[in-house]
Amino acid sequence: MNHHNRQQHMPKELKIYQYNVHISKDVVIAQFLREEEVVSADIIAIQKPWENPFQDSTHHPLKQTHELLYPAGN
Repeated sequence: MNHHNRQQHMPKELKIYQYNVHISKDVVIAQFLREEEVVSADIIAIQKPWENPFQDSTHHPLKQTHELLYPAGN
């Protein structure tokens, strides 16, 4: 295997950020999701997210780059 082929098969580093936002939208989650380092992550796991009282969702400003997923209910 030559040098060129080895570079093509190098694994990519996976960046994961996990954070407990304590159900706080404006003070914690909004600020956390504005940080450049967080936005560049492949996976962002939010523990205890703020829940929108008017629709089944949460604060999600990164719609262009990240998909919002919820765990399956019981």
